[in-house]
Amino acid sequence: MTPYLSADRAGNSTSGGVGDDLVYRDPWGVPYFITLDLNSDGKTRDEFYRFDAVSADPSDPTKGINGLVKTGPALNTFAVPSDVAIWSAGPDKQIDTGNKANLGANKDNITSWK
Repeated sequence: MTPYLSADRAGNSTSGGVGDDLVYRDPWGVPYFITLDLNSDGKTRDEFYRFDAVSADPSDPTKGINGLVKTGPALNTFAVPSDVAIWSAGPDKQIDTGNKANLGANKDNITSWK
């Protein structure tokens, strides 16, 4: 068997690691966001990073920030070009759907696909 993740038990529900409630948290005690490609098209559509307001490159709205790709002409169709996306809100523990992925509260987000 190949281990892909070695997560320590935290012993509580507020520290980094796997808590007593079986939620996997980042080093700042906030749950990780884990999104999977369930239709096997090689693209993961995360509920936060799919938004144009977050992921569209201001210089070219057809391109995504942080390596995301536009998957259709409709609004809010950005995707991570991978089978899984895991990310954390980072040390400030905040996200902002009204700001770009690389600015403000989103600037310190930690992503698995950069």
